[in-house]
Amino acid sequence: MKRLVAVIALFAITTSAHAGKMLEGAMYRTTDGHKLEFAIEKSRGTGKMTAVDPASGETFEGQYSGQFTGQGSYSGTFGGERFQANSRPTGAVAEGVLVGNMGTVIEINLSIKPGWRPTGFGSGQDNKGVAYRVVF
Repeated sequence: MKRLVAVIALFAITTSAHAGKMLEGAMYRTTDGHKLEFAIEKSRGTGKMTAVDPASGETFEGQYSGQFTGQGSYSGTFGGERFQANSRPTGAVAEGVLVGNMGTVIEINLSIKPGWRPTGFGSGQDNKGVAYRVVF
């Protein structure tokens, strides 16, 4: 029992140590392929996002919120004993907004593959009608 508690404690410490880490990525304007630097915080449900347009110098800060998809809960009886098991999520969807210091606001929708180093992609549109693709 002590060993199980130690393993659970180690897992909690390890996973919480990586929460808050920023994952690097990129945003591309679909009209001309112009690249913005993008980063998203690794979190459990909600986190921050940042972007920088190197051409204009506009910096963006924002937040996203998401939820897991593809997870399940199973229950049954085995050897006369009831059990319940949960499967890990296979993905996540998230929505967020980036607000620029020069007046640009970008709404973003993301599809995320959970894992030790999550990856994802998505799309966005700013308050001027410009479309973006996001990858990380």
